[in-house]
Order: sequence, then C-alpha cells, then structure tokens
Amino acid sequence: NNSKDSEHLFQKEKLLFSFNLLVYEIAGIYFKNVQHTGSIKHTQKEKLVLRFLKLLEPNCRKQHQVTFYSNALFVTVGHLNRTVKEVTGKTAKQLIEEAIIIEAKILLQDDTLTISEIIEELEFGDLSFFGKFFKKHTFMSPTEYRLKLKF
Repeated sequence: NNSKDSEHLFQKEKLLFSFNLLVYEIAGIYFKNVQHTGSIKHTQKEKLVLRFLKLLEPNCRKQHQVTFYSNALFVTVGHLNRTVKEVTGKTAKQLIEEAIIIEAKILLQDDTLTISEIIEELEFGDLSFFGKFFKKHTFMSPTEYRLKLKF
C-alpha cells in the first residue's frame, strides 16, 4: 500500500488482486503440505466450503446460481448457504458474484473483446442486466471501467 504508485487509479484493485494472489499461494502451499502430512483436520463444514470454492473457480463464468453448486455437492441450497456463511462470513451467492466480478474485470482488460462478447462469455442474458450487475458491485459501468483502465 505504501508503494510509490499509491496514487494509481486502481490501487485498491491492485491491492485486492495482490492479496487474492497471496491467499491462493498460501492455499497452494497448505494443500501441498496437507497431502504430505495428512495431520491437519478440517471440520465437515470447512470441507464443504473448500469443495464449494474448488468448484466455483472453474465454473463461475458459466454457472451463476447456488443451485448448480449445491446439486454438484449433493446438499441443499439452504445447507450450502448456511455453511458457507458460517465459515466465511458471506453467503454462497455473494462469493459467486464476487468471482463473476473478478472474471468480468479480467475480461474487460482485454481490448480485443467487445462488451457483447464478454456478456456471452459470462452467460448474461443481455447488456442491460450485465451493466446493472457490474455497476451494483463496482459503482461504474463496464464501459466506464474499461475507459479508466486506459488512463
């Protein structure tokens, strides 16, 4: 946060992405070591959340509904939501939406993709719905976000 470009327009996003990368690196080290030692025990709730997060990463672009994840994990939507909320402090839907926003931001960085192509990639119904969803979470439209990236 104290870097010399702390006044950069997207400093907050850079910090968030850096933190997320750190968390993924720590998780990778953790899982690598757990396989070797086998001594770390998780509760059933933590195991369910870890399975949910593992399922979320490759599917968030196409699967936006908690029902998909609950069916894949063989639990009810209510059970998944309660468990995820208890372990992470956020609902399953909130984590899905955060993952979609991160994916949208990544796609918006690619100038060769049109907004329509991004909407298709993320399987949103139309531009209006995607625009409202993106603005709700970032306080700017996809076009505004992309323009700010250029500056």
